[in-house]
Amino acid sequence: MPFLDHYVGHVTLARLDLQRGMALLYLVAFLTVRNQCKPLVGEHGLLPIPAFLKRVTFRDAPGLFHWHYSDRLLDAVAWTGIIVASCAALGLTEAGPLWLSVGAWLLLYILYLSVANVGQRFFGFG
Repeated sequence: MPFLDHYVGHVTLARLDLQRGMALLYLVAFLTVRNQCKPLVGEHGLLPIPAFLKRVTFRDAPGLFHWHYSDRLLDAVAWTGIIVASCAALGLTEAGPLWLSVGAWLLLYILYLSVANVGQRFFGFG
């Protein structure tokens, strides 16, 4: 079935384009976290995350920061997101085994979910 081979090629290209686009969105999002999050919601920010975490439960705002919060951990989350999103945008996560790609996308999701759930008013629009 030669027509099926042609169709599968287009689906693969569409999937790769979608993944690269999502990776670029994550990259911009984590660059924003790196540059703006501490002044807005850091330990000494306008709406500090530690005060917010005292008012909400994990069920209301799931994420890594319920386990522990510090500005250093926020930086680590931002830099990890930047690195993984860059690798995904360059296609490096797709070059390896399937578990590498799945793990990278799951990590990006969990990291950004953690930031967005404690971002309060400032991350409510993203």
